[in-house]
Amino acid sequence: MAGESQVFDAPGVDAIALRYGLFYGPGAFSDLFADMMRKHRPVGPLGSGGVNTWVHVDDAAAATVAALERGTPGRAYNIADDHPITWREFFTEVSRAQRTPRPIRLPAWMIRWAVPYIGALMSDTSMRISSQLAHDELGWRPRYADVAAGLAD
Repeated sequence: MAGESQVFDAPGVDAIALRYGLFYGPGAFSDLFADMMRKHRPVGPLGSGGVNTWVHVDDAAAATVAALERGTPGRAYNIADDHPITWREFFTEVSRAQRTPRPIRLPAWMIRWAVPYIGALMSDTSMRISSQLAHDELGWRPRYADVAAGLAD
């Protein structure tokens, strides 16, 4: 947000900020994790912590175009679907859509020990955002209502 403030306060700059959820879809997290699951590597937390809001890459692109066409300078828009899910739910949906073996689940402490930042993100972080301002001002709504719909397509 400090970066947003610097741009918004810069003289002569009409800036719009877009705050995206975590990306999934072709070339994004979902492909990376599907590949890991095909190789039977442990990829997911055992518990149900770590709630995140996601956005399909195609929806992110459409929101970017909407912001360029209809965005208000000086505004920040959250861009994500309206259904936050846990990492466990995300891995389950990736496995279902990509027809991979079920993800191996590890205790959160083990993930935190092996990869501290990712472990904290998967176990402890709650990143729930609302895209209501983007709906209202940009006329943007995600084509995919949630991760399951986006991955199924």
